[in-house]
Amino acid sequence: MIGKAKLFILISLLFMLGCEGKVVGRKPDTKVVTGPKYVSKGDEAKIVGLFKYEGAIPETAPIDMSSDEICKQKNPNATSEAVVVNNLMLQNVIVYVKDGPAIQFSYDPPSEPFLLTQNGCQYRPHIVVLQTNQPLKVTTEDETIHNINFQSSINKGFSRSQLPKGAPVVTTFSKPEIFPLRSNQYAWMRAYVGVFTHPFFDVTDKDGRFEIEGLMPGEYTIEAWHEKLGIQSIKVTVGANQTKSVEMTSADFRAVN
Repeated sequence: MIGKAKLFILISLLFMLGCEGKVVGRKPDTKVVTGPKYVSKGDEAKIVGLFKYEGAIPETAPIDMSSDEICKQKNPNATSEAVVVNNLMLQNVIVYVKDGPAIQFSYDPPSEPFLLTQNGCQYRPHIVVLQTNQPLKVTTEDETIHNINFQSSINKGFSRSQLPKGAPVVTTFSKPEIFPLRSNQYAWMRAYVGVFTHPFFDVTDKDGRFEIEGLMPGEYTIEAWHEKLGIQSIKVTVGANQTKSVEMTSADFRAVN
């Protein structure tokens, strides 16, 4: 006979396999264009930038994993990644082209999947960015059951569980959207997924750096999104074969309703 503890785990797993995310996602303010495929002219430009943090730096919040001994032992010093500041530079900002000549064309998505790993009972990386219809491959390196809850609403949200060393979960998203990725197993696990119809996006690294390349010459609206701080945008004009440097700052974010 199945013991009560094993029966509870089995019922919980079946429940998680059937759950669907219900949290509303946010559609990036980009124009969705189904124009002709872009053909390079060899004069593409690049925008490189720094994202500075202004104001009092928030304290890094520890994550309490005491409810799961496996998670706690593997990741005893886990901290929140909601606002990450290093040497006054802001990490984990999604920066993307909102408007401009390059997004009047269509672009084939990469065939190489974006790899998201569950390691130490946290999502790695914290921010996922990919093109529409590009595969997203989710794996686990933890010796515990995980649940991957895509809380999308513009695309179809769904929830899937993974056993320790289980098979990867592979999916795609057909519409542009920024939405949360959570876990029905561990409340502290959270990441965000940004999906775009074009390849002109990046995420600021630990030094606050981002880079958007392959842009045809012209004027662009560059938008930045942060999970806690909101959104902001700037205008940038690039010439043929130009590398344009820009700086953005956390002080210019505005809240998103």
